[in-house]
Amino acid sequence: MALALTSSVFTHNSAIPKQYTCQGSDISVPLAWRGLPAGTKSLALIVDDPDAPDPAAPKLTWVHWVLYNIPPTAAGLKEAIKPGELPKGTLEGLNDWKRTGYGGGAPRLGRAVPADRPAPLFPQALRARYRAAGFEAPGQGATRKGDAGPRA
Repeated sequence: MALALTSSVFTHNSAIPKQYTCQGSDISVPLAWRGLPAGTKSLALIVDDPDAPDPAAPKLTWVHWVLYNIPPTAAGLKEAIKPGELPKGTLEGLNDWKRTGYGGGAPRLGRAVPADRPAPLFPQALRARYRAAGFEAPGQGATRKGDAGPRA
């Protein structure tokens, strides 16, 4: 079985509900994963937006959340998880706001979000990255390409 990452609040290629954005409650989505390769030593999760600020004219990849050294015994993360509730041993890296923790996305440039509709974010921005063997957790905050830690 291949690694699969899912959420109970949106499906693949659908919008992330507004409450998980900066225009809502700005809380993290619940996530679940399965199908880890045998011998997996730890997991890393990088929630990013690869075509910010607008898919029609992408300028950068914006990183919303970085977790690493997640134990392979963890099956997911609950909604609105707090740092003290992360699986034991999990570390946080800096996001593009230069802080730890989840930071919800915003609607694309020039697009208002009606109160009754989800924010137009793209679920492909959620990617689980992991190392099956030999992962060594870098220092906290080493999250960007060129820093001390891997962002594989």
